[in-house]
Amino acid sequence: MAKRKYRQAKAIDEVKQADIQFMLNYFDNKCVYCNVSLTRKEGYGNSIHIDHFHSLSEQDEEDELQILEGLTLQNTVPSCRDCNLAKSDINPEVWIRSYCPNADEVIERIENYFALAKESLFL
Repeated sequence: MAKRKYRQAKAIDEVKQADIQFMLNYFDNKCVYCNVSLTRKEGYGNSIHIDHFHSLSEQDEEDELQILEGLTLQNTVPSCRDCNLAKSDINPEVWIRSYCPNADEVIERIENYFALAKESLFL
């Protein structure tokens, strides 16, 4: 747990409001996992959460995902509260394959999104 807090404090790049809008537009204001329409009102199962796709606890110090630390455009997806809490810090592909009936489509959509987000870094 201390490692997680350290990594959160160390994360410099944060998702900006424009990044959140980019994500929401790409995913049609829906949860990337269950496809429910998201609300900005707190306390509902479909309340928007910005999910660390690869959790901080999943990342290792020598991990090639270092660029993905914290809340960055390359490591976040829009999620509903229910899915984000259910996914917790489980490996995302393992969780998607056990939770989402259309797992292959979900994974492909996320991969396409991350490829697009990566391209936008260099524009």
